Amino acid sequence: MGVADSRAHGNRAAPSALKTPGIRVAPSLLAADFSRLAEQVVEIERAGATLLHLDIMDGHFVPNISFGLPVIESLRRRTKLFFDAHLMIDEPARYAGDFLRAGCDHITFHIEATLPGGLAASSFAPKHARRGGSATGKRPSSHSPRATPLKEPEVETAPVSAASPDRSGGKPHSPEEAHSDDRYDSDRLEIAPAGRSPGARPPLGRTLHKSGFARARAEAEALIREVQSLGGSAGICLNPATPVEAIEPLLKTVELVLVMSVWPGFGGQAFMPETLEKVRQLRSRLRPDQRLEIDGGISAGTVGLAVRAGADTLVAGSAVFGAPDPAQAYAGLVQLARDAAHQ
Repeated sequence: MGVADSRAHGNRAAPSALKTPGIRVAPSLLAADFSRLAEQVVEIERAGATLLHLDIMDGHFVPNISFGLPVIESLRRRTKLFFDAHLMIDEPARYAGDFLRAGCDHITFHIEATLPGGLAASSFAPKHARRGGSATGKRPSSHSPRATPLKEPEVETAPVSAASPDRSGGKPHSPEEAHSDDRYDSDRLEIAPAGRSPGARPPLGRTLHKSGFARARAEAEALIREVQSLGGSAGICLNPATPVEAIEPLLKTVELVLVMSVWPGFGGQAFMPETLEKVRQLRSRLRPDQRLEIDGGISAGTVGLAVRAGADTLVAGSAVFGAPDPAQAYAGLVQLARDAAHQ
């Protein structure tokens, strides 16, 4: 079934949904109640949402597993929301077409995922996940993307002990525990890149460094063209420690740029205000028809900071779906964001 066919059997948002300037809040499906996904999606659509953010995690690029193609295909038949897919996966070029055919309107991928991480996929995962489970305690679905370990990193990876080092199959540490844990594998620790002082907290994910920029850009450019040729819009994402310079030549080619304001793959992290400098840098480089999205720790207390820095598309998970009334919470965030835009 081609992209056109998948649009025909269900509801599909207009391809131009991202082009019009304006403030948008994109509720993140990952925070919804999975026992009533369709109901909650319809609820926020009736409240005025136009975008639904889909966090796709493979257990390799990030240590957790979320959901895959069957969930997207099922929801596509129930809503006309613009499906904003955020691929936190290895080998995004291998799977982008599948997600478009399943019903996604937009594909954002990580510049850090265009190159091999240089370590086995298990480097990100808690030890119990490396035995076939996941950081969420669920087994991978047959639709979950698979990573192939490759060599020679131009991407640096988080240390193993971002999760509990025991072999009991217990839950992974929280991000805060991971940062305070002194049991990192010293031979896998990242060398502090420019802009981060030695002794600062190590990253919880991959960081693209200068030696990999050229190759990553070439891979990313090919994927952007492929997504657009299949009828989708394309976006590119930066992890917190990857600089704007890594994607600067690609900015004119994409419909959206996503700045991570937490490390992807871990829930419950605090908003990282230092990432707002990247938002400011990017705002002046984008056209009016391009969106600047921010993801991580967006709430009533941080949404204004993000908007005043220049973000116009705000991903909110628990701030919407974790509220007693998601529709009311969504409307409240939109109002706060619009108020900040006029300050």
